[in-house]
Order: sequence, then C-alpha cells, then structure tokens
Amino acid sequence: MRTLRSFPIIAFAVPLALAACGKDGDREAKSPNTVQHQSQAEGTNQESSEPAMTPASRVEESQGTVTDTSMTPTPQNDGAASEATRSAPLTDAQIVALTDAANTAEVDAAKIAVAQAKNARVRKFAQTMIDHHGKAKRDQEKLIVKLSIQPEESTKARDLRTSATDTERTLKAAPNDMFDKVYIDIQVADHQMVLDTLDRELIPNVQNPELKKSLQEQRTRVEQHLSQALEIQKMLMTPSGATGSKMQPETGGAKNASGSHKTTGSGKTGSGSTGSQGSSSSGNDSGTSAGGPAPGGAP
Repeated sequence: MRTLRSFPIIAFAVPLALAACGKDGDREAKSPNTVQHQSQAEGTNQESSEPAMTPASRVEESQGTVTDTSMTPTPQNDGAASEATRSAPLTDAQIVALTDAANTAEVDAAKIAVAQAKNARVRKFAQTMIDHHGKAKRDQEKLIVKLSIQPEESTKARDLRTSATDTERTLKAAPNDMFDKVYIDIQVADHQMVLDTLDRELIPNVQNPELKKSLQEQRTRVEQHLSQALEIQKMLMTPSGATGSKMQPETGGAKNASGSHKTTGSGKTGSGSTGSQGSSSSGNDSGTSAGGPAPGGAP
C-alpha cells in the first residue's frame, strides 16, 4: 500500500521536475537570445555611435569646402596685387627695361611703315623714328653698362610689348589706301603716352643722375616726334594730303574743277586752277614736304 501511495507522489513530482527543467531549459534557451540581443544592442550602440561621427566628418568636409571657397577670391587678390604693382614707383632697373621696350616698339613699327607707306612725308617720318629711337636704344645700352644697371622686368614693360605686338598686327592688316593714316594715328597716341609716362612716372622716380639726364634728352626727342606726327596727321585729314605722292596724276583734275572749287580739294585751293593759288600743303607737290620744309621736321 505504501508503494501505491508513493507512486502518485512520484508521478506528481516528475512533472514538477520536468517543469522545473523546462524552466531552466527556457532560461538556458533564452540566454543565447539575450546575448544576441545584448550584442545587437551593443552593435546598435556602436552603429549609432558611428553615424554620430559621420556628421563630424561631413562637417570637416564642409569646412574644407568652405575653406576652399574662401580661397576662391585669390585671383581677385592677385588682381589687386597686380594693380598695386602697376602703381608702385619703378626702379632704375625697371625704367631702363621700359624705355628699351618703347624704343624697340617704335623701330619695329617704323620699319613696316617705311616699306608700306604711300605718302613721302610719312615715309620720312618713319625713317626718322628708326634713326632716333635706334640711337636712343644704343645709347642707353652703353649707359647701363657704364652704370652697372641690370634691366629688370615689370608689368608696364610687359604691357607695352603686348601693345607693340598689337600695333604691328594692326599695321600689317591695314588697307593700302588707309595705311598712312593708321600709322600716323598710332604714332600720335603712342608718343603722347610715352611723353606722359616720362613726365609722371619715369623722370620723377629715377634715382641715378646720369640716367635722369638721359631720360630728359629722350623726352625732348619724344616731344619733337609728337609735334611732327600731329602735323602729318592734320595734313592727312585733307583729301589732297591723304593721297600723298599720288597727287600728281590729279593734274587732270581740271575735269573735276568746273567753277570755283575742286570736288576733291580742300577749301584752301580757293578758286581758279590748281597750282596757281594752291598752298604748299594742297598744291600739286604730292602733299609732301616738297612744297617747303615740314614744320617740326626731324632734327
């Protein structure tokens, strides 16, 4: 009987034990999940911490971009520096480089004019430019050797050479019937520019007394050249002067002159036939200095 009574107790205890084991098993089964959840949580924390660094890196990148953007206006700063360089007083070494470039430009342009000009007076002026500016160039070369001055490049000298190249291109492209006027117009502008530069920048800033004396001598020549160029420019503005050496074929101009004025002449021809009352600047002397010495002519 005791055995039978104990059986139900054992039978009842076994499920309890199994249940307890089941709970333990559940706990053991749940523990890997817990570990996984914890690892996932840690991974999540790590992932959440990593994205937290991403904005920082982007901020750094954006800051780098901002820095690059702030560097973008550098060309403007370079332009301002270039302007400051242009406005800064030139040294003696820079002055001799600039005047050498100016003399070279005048000689090169004059060589083209000697070959292509139609008006004899324009050709004579061009030859004067070759002679005078060529001599000024040679004299200065001797002077800087004596003074031990080494020519130094400057923005103004580079600009002048660029302008000289443009001038040569313009002269070579000028139509034959317009070449004389184009050349003389350029000479008026160039000599006025050189004269202003000598007065405002070079002579006031030069330090060496001998170099200053040389610049003053060059200034006298430049002023004479400007006066001659203006005289020729004025002459070329008249129809008779513009034709230059081609005036002689116009002796048949009687067919154009019925009455008191020629259709192609200036008011200076007056009435009557050409050549009887025409002035030296509008008669049949080819519009050149043959009618008398040219005012302000080459020394």
